[in-house]
Amino acid sequence: MQAPTLQGERLLIVEDEPLIAVDLQLTLEREGARVILARTIPQALRYADYPALSAGVIDFYVGSENAEPVCEALMRREVPFIFFTGVTGPLSERWSATPVLPKPTAPKAIIGALKFVLSPDVRDIIVKRQRDDTAKLVRIDQAISEGEERIERMRCSISQLASVGADTSVAETVVATMTELVENMRAHRQMSAQLASKAVR
Repeated sequence: MQAPTLQGERLLIVEDEPLIAVDLQLTLEREGARVILARTIPQALRYADYPALSAGVIDFYVGSENAEPVCEALMRREVPFIFFTGVTGPLSERWSATPVLPKPTAPKAIIGALKFVLSPDVRDIIVKRQRDDTAKLVRIDQAISEGEERIERMRCSISQLASVGADTSVAETVVATMTELVENMRAHRQMSAQLASKAVR
């Protein structure tokens, strides 16, 4: 299902290559869209707060910076977006629900992708998926970080006890178990990210 038209939609383009940016702007304006063009990440972050923004076309790398802060700003406002990028490898798993169009891509494919993410049903699915996937991965990351901190504190305590001749065998067993749990969480995180990525391909 697609939105029938881009007429009147307010679209943010984040692109630092002038020829590509202008060509994309003209393509979308011919479809009736109103275009805001950002050529730097700070500029894009300002435009991401524009109240009437409908969707975005994002180059994942703008100069030496990646566009994740812009993606996060759009996600918080539940504004859907697509990636139009020259990146050949996989993008961040946080945006696994986001359509990716490689450079170069025919204008009609970009138009079709925007209509796709702007259709009400698809837009709701993508926004919910981005929010849920991000929240899940953040929770796992937090648990891993807390586990690593506890292990490090226990290792310091074990070292201190060992220095005065105390038996630390039980504590060392606990540390080994906790280390295994953290590694299992890390593997679970990687699997969750891979599943999220595969689900939208």
